Amino acid sequence: MWRPSATRAAAVIPIEDAGATQGALQVCFPVARHFSDADRRQMVAMGHSIGQALARAERYDAERELSQIFQRSLLPMRIPAVEG
Repeated sequence: MWRPSATRAAAVIPIEDAGATQGALQVCFPVARHFSDADRRQMVAMGHSIGQALARAERYDAERELSQIFQRSLLPMRIPAVEG
């Protein structure tokens, strides 16, 4: 659990996909530290990966909803009566 008094270093990472910012991820550390260029590159890459995953999930949800609408449109309005 995060406690403000326990944080000695933090980084805020943009979550992006195709240049659009979707949100941010905050990473907190209990000890003071300096972030190297490699640390920054890794955190930015993580933000891009998260952004791409969120975009894929949103596309999946939209496609699923569209396919359900299409499938429902193919069903008859009422079930036909069957003799017997």
